[in-house]
Amino acid sequence: MTVSGWEVAVDGAFVLLIMLMVAVLPVPLSNAQTQTISNVTYCSPGGINLQLDLYLPTSAGSHPVVVQVHAGGWTGGAKSSKETLPPVYTLLNAQGIAFVSINYRLAPAYKFPAPVQDTACAIRFLRAHATQYGIDPTKVGLWGMSAGGQITDMVALTGGGVATFGYGADNQWTGYLSNVQALVSWFGPTNVTIQSDFSAAAWSGAILPEFGAGFPAEAAGSPVYYVTANEPPVLLIHGYNDTTVSCRQSINLYNLLTSAGNTNDQLVLVQNADHSFQRLSSWPPMSPSLTQIQQMTADWFAAWLLQVGTTTTSSSSTSSTATWTTYTTTYATSTVCVTTIVTTITSTYTTTRITSNEVSGSASP
Repeated sequence: MTVSGWEVAVDGAFVLLIMLMVAVLPVPLSNAQTQTISNVTYCSPGGINLQLDLYLPTSAGSHPVVVQVHAGGWTGGAKSSKETLPPVYTLLNAQGIAFVSINYRLAPAYKFPAPVQDTACAIRFLRAHATQYGIDPTKVGLWGMSAGGQITDMVALTGGGVATFGYGADNQWTGYLSNVQALVSWFGPTNVTIQSDFSAAAWSGAILPEFGAGFPAEAAGSPVYYVTANEPPVLLIHGYNDTTVSCRQSINLYNLLTSAGNTNDQLVLVQNADHSFQRLSSWPPMSPSLTQIQQMTADWFAAWLLQVGTTTTSSSSTSSTATWTTYTTTYATSTVCVTTIVTTITSTYTTTRITSNEVSGSASP
């Protein structure tokens, strides 16, 4: 199975890995080019006011929007986490994409599927207020880290989550859809039934408080059990040496996506990186670097959101493709994710935008 030029087979085969690097970084925005609106209540499940922050381009017109769901093991974290700070939202704003970071209900007081329902409600809120905030309701992306990656996976892979999990206490803005057109997940759990893929601290302090023990409950919160054909484009980025959430979690989701017939997905394994892209050792360097990972994330959304709804006929058309220059690197043998020796190779990867099935942002089929 090919992953951006890498041949992937999880059990006992070789993995050839190519990392992606964007050659030129855009100039960061000045504060004057981003409008920030903080602490907007988007839903009030059970009387709890859930809030979001908006980082909006000041250019005229309606803009695609990316919704970030923070990390924190489902028990902590906030919309003001470090991932919301520059350069990520400035990279997105520079390409004409709005950025939103949300709070959601936390365990142990509120367990799965509450965070999924909250995230879906935030998307519906943004579509309901698209005109007010200059948002294009047909171009919505999701981006999650760690626990937030599991939440965003669940929303994206279930077409918005409502048909699967219902509205719950988030019974607001029900005249709008909560599906999305693109997804990026950083080191997110995808199958919480496999205890051996998690550190002891993550299992006891995060998985069990959120999902409980036993296969039915854990499977219900595992994105791998919801994969179908025609999912939105998915970019999975995971530390190759992650000791908290094994990169097997992202590899397995990628394999299931491609096996189901999805062709617009990509897996990037980051060399010398533990959980949260913490550098594992002083040498070799983390590869791709955090700066390159942030750029990949912004460019993925630009590739899939800026032209959603445009029918493409030629992969060579600059208006219908996005090309990343591959990052060439050499991997040593590792037993954390897969046992393999990785060789150096050079290639390019081009992804073609797809036509969105959802063009209005309304709840009507």
